[in-house]
Amino acid sequence: MSLPAPAPMETSASVTATHAHVQVFEETMAEDEAALQAQLEQLQKQQQAKQPKPADEKDKEPRKPRREHHPEHLRREDHLNDPQDTNCPSPDCGRPMRVGEDISEKLDIVPAEFFAQRHIYGKWACRCCQCLVQEPAVPQIIDGGIMATGLIAHTVTSHFVDHLPYYRLETINARSGVHTPRSTLAQTGGRVGAAMEPLYDAHRRLVLQSRVLHADETPVAMLDPGRGKTKRAYVWTCAKGVFNSIPGVVYKFCLGRGAQYPIAFLRGDDGLGAPAPWSGTLVRDEYSAYKQVVDSHCGRIAAGCLAHARRRFHELAKAGTSDVGQRGDAAHRGDPPCRARARQPCQRRAPAHAPGGDPADVGGTASVVAPGALPRARWRGDSQGVELQPERLGCADAQLGR
Repeated sequence: MSLPAPAPMETSASVTATHAHVQVFEETMAEDEAALQAQLEQLQKQQQAKQPKPADEKDKEPRKPRREHHPEHLRREDHLNDPQDTNCPSPDCGRPMRVGEDISEKLDIVPAEFFAQRHIYGKWACRCCQCLVQEPAVPQIIDGGIMATGLIAHTVTSHFVDHLPYYRLETINARSGVHTPRSTLAQTGGRVGAAMEPLYDAHRRLVLQSRVLHADETPVAMLDPGRGKTKRAYVWTCAKGVFNSIPGVVYKFCLGRGAQYPIAFLRGDDGLGAPAPWSGTLVRDEYSAYKQVVDSHCGRIAAGCLAHARRRFHELAKAGTSDVGQRGDAAHRGDPPCRARARQPCQRRAPAHAPGGDPADVGGTASVVAPGALPRARWRGDSQGVELQPERLGCADAQLGR
């Protein structure tokens, strides 16, 4: 008779023991790994503490905001905050204790205040001679208007400088209990513009005395009553060169973008009394209307804008398909080897159609070129005198598609 083999029971016990040993080993390994990680972090912190901090990191502590002093021209109101008794409170002393003072300033404002000006004109009459003496009325910008000069200036500044519509000004004034209809405000703005025409005329003559003018036009939206929408109008700008001792810029509102508007403005037949047609160097972009402006008078010379000229070279340099574009873009930035060339003074030459030889300086933003000759012409740079020679730009026409 044979006994049953106990092998299955022994095998199950051994497997259970093995799993127990593995679990203990994994727990021990996890504890050791955590301990090593903690030691490594502690060593890293100690190492960082020993290393000197950079100069820029030492000042990273939060700084207190630095308050700027109020302008000196502001009116100061002093408010004294002293205790009732400024003597020593000790019973055996009682001497004055003032040793100094602390001053803190806070900015305040007085809101706009409406007030009525009363102009009183006394009457003096002689009963014997039957004569009356009275001072004439003070001249006003708007005769018979309800606004004095201060309110007129405030209205015009708020509307044209701060860009507040008339209906908002009407609401703002109503908060002070003053009724100023928007129609009255609009009429005031128009009459002020008419009254300032002599000043505009004088400023325009000052700008047109310059031998160099920068011209450009900007589209603006103009209300079109009856259609319920706006239409496009333009503001033409003429500015003196940057090297003029007295700067100046004049604007002209026109209904279109045609060449007849700048031609009339420079010719002087727009009712503003220009003494003679303007002649000189006109710095402009390649808009076709400027060609007619230059050709309308023999004493005008066209000059290209360096910003517009550089744009083409920048496009070629960005595409990386033209060596000319890269050289032109580098010359504008003054990069080597163009920087040495940029330090050389520019040479100016008069075009064949320019009377009197050397033309006027174009203000450092362009050079004298023949109309429509860009980009083959010579361009001058900024105050450093960057100059691109025509022979280096000989293949620019093909690259620019001109």
